[in-house]
Amino acid sequence: MEANKRTTFKSPVPVLDPPSIAIVGASERARWPQDIRANLLAAGYKGPIYPINPRYADLDGTRCYPDVGSLPEVPDAAIILVGAERAESYVRDLSARGVGAAIVLAGGYAEV
Repeated sequence: MEANKRTTFKSPVPVLDPPSIAIVGASERARWPQDIRANLLAAGYKGPIYPINPRYADLDGTRCYPDVGSLPEVPDAAIILVGAERAESYVRDLSARGVGAAIVLAGGYAEV
């Protein structure tokens, strides 16, 4: 993003109450993606949840998509659970598709 370019805040809905969510880095082995999906469902979330991971065809009976471009619709929000080396490229892909919000929970940013 250009340093002088400003983004206009439109609405908190894509972050606080998204009608659809993509989970980038969904996995049957990693705990965070499993817990996030389980917590959304336990809290009564009714919208579609789109897992994204090219290593899986499905996760727990839910179709898993290999990349952002394969999703059947543009999700309203995305939760990104991949390393820092891939997170930025997913943010760009999601933005290019028109996703309204992204929450990045990625390691590898030189945390201490």
